Amino acid sequence: MSNGVDRTILTKEHASGTVDRDTDLETVLRNAGRLSPRDALRYLTPLISVLEGLHTSGQSHGSLSLDLLRVTKGDDGAPRLRLLKGRPRKPTLQDASPKAALAGRMLLYSSPEQIQGAEACEFDDMYALGHMAYTLLVGEPYWIEEVDRLGFMALCNSIIGGAPEPPSVRAMRRKSIRLPHDFDAWFVLITTRKHPDHFRDITDAGIALTSVLSNPDIRELSRSVQFKFNPNILESPSSAVPAAPENLRFTAVFTIVASISLAIAIVMLLRWTNAQESPKRDPSLQSTDGAPATSNPSSR
Repeated sequence: MSNGVDRTILTKEHASGTVDRDTDLETVLRNAGRLSPRDALRYLTPLISVLEGLHTSGQSHGSLSLDLLRVTKGDDGAPRLRLLKGRPRKPTLQDASPKAALAGRMLLYSSPEQIQGAEACEFDDMYALGHMAYTLLVGEPYWIEEVDRLGFMALCNSIIGGAPEPPSVRAMRRKSIRLPHDFDAWFVLITTRKHPDHFRDITDAGIALTSVLSNPDIRELSRSVQFKFNPNILESPSSAVPAAPENLRFTAVFTIVASISLAIAIVMLLRWTNAQESPKRDPSLQSTDGAPATSNPSSR
């Protein structure tokens, strides 16, 4: 690569190809725990390079995941990555089945559009790249919390709804890991298709990622990006319950006030009714056997 990151060469092979002396990047990550920004960039840079070639030719991979990146050594001993072709297709909303747990893990790098059944395109590769970068830096996929807690349909709806919290917040909350300052902004731009500043192509995304991971203290990208995350954060003992929207708060307050007012009105009505009926029940006007009381003759 011209940027001097490393000498890794990336090739693309059929998933049925023989892989005797290599392992996948998912296993490498599992053994390492997580990767430093520099090491993550060492693997992601050649991946971006091959995706550039695919996209330039009008193709897309559509099934990117760490287990499809094979790590091996070339004949000269230099490290080599091989990107295997993807699976026939990823699960969609119509695929709920008893194998939901496995299907859920297959959604870790699926874009909302893929989950809704759209044809694979360049954006799906960019979305997957964003989540793969997070996985390498943190040691676990962004959506693993939802995969472990939610059913298949609920998981699909969560991914379609968008990330519930910034990557830096989730990484710190779950793993006590501090991500580079501008990673949140980069993550938003590469995973939010309709964002006004969404990366034009994977080349722009790669240039920005190199800057973010090579200079973890810069804050240039974050200043120009508006963060919009889904407020419906997964409720758990370790996560705060989101504040209710203003309109819901107003409705709740109005309902409480109206209920109290109605209760007061009912109490006042009952008291007024009792006051009107009290003369008929006056014991001084009734005899002990229920007959009308007579006047005392001596008083005459």
